[in-house]
Amino acid sequence: MKIVVSKANFGGRNSVKWHNLFEKDPRGEVGYYYFTDQSMSSEPVHELRERGVSVAEINFNNCIIDHPLGNLEYQKRRQAKLYKIMPDLFVGGADYYIWMDAYFEMAMNPIDIITNSGFDKSDSHIAFFKHSSRDCLFDEMDLIKDISYDSSSSLDLQRMFYQNPSFQYPKNNGLYECTCFMMKNTFESKLIRMEWLNHMNRFSSRDQVSLPFVLTQLNQEPHILEGKILPGKPGDNPYFISSGNN
Repeated sequence: MKIVVSKANFGGRNSVKWHNLFEKDPRGEVGYYYFTDQSMSSEPVHELRERGVSVAEINFNNCIIDHPLGNLEYQKRRQAKLYKIMPDLFVGGADYYIWMDAYFEMAMNPIDIITNSGFDKSDSHIAFFKHSSRDCLFDEMDLIKDISYDSSSSLDLQRMFYQNPSFQYPKNNGLYECTCFMMKNTFESKLIRMEWLNHMNRFSSRDQVSLPFVLTQLNQEPHILEGKILPGKPGDNPYFISSGNN
């Protein structure tokens, strides 16, 4: 079993602390990867490299993803999603990919995360926690607009598209946390994630909004991870924890 664990930090918005790098395990191979626009000589990049994390410096002058309405306000966020959603484009050959937001850590060996969660035996190609407080992507849209966390015009266009009579996507049809999740290296997983990234480029850059719609359209059910991921306190789930509580 080969596993890639990845994080990213763009624009220096988050403090990245990677405490839990597990030793080699005879059951499989684990690689740790960090994508960033920070200089290779900066901290914490230098420290992470010394500890065995492969660091890739991203040059956003060659950005390949733009805002669909010509507004570059969320250009970096969209570019960062490429490394979050499609890590297999940059680090190939793994059986499983585990994503963690910058401020989260693993609470156990990543091999145990895959096996103890049952994801290795699941027919699903992607695994998420259910959202801890909402179950509707339209409610998520409303909240994002209320807190001005993305373009209102993009969200309005997305709502119009999802409520088109051709789709009539229902309310309260499920919502997932995208803070920490897992992916298999399968054709179906790639198809889900490519279409997911496409929606984030066409509409809102917020990944939680488009995921339920994409899964429904592709007739894919995610593997549900036990517990919850937020706020990330010990006991919320057995797999991941906020680095602030580590």
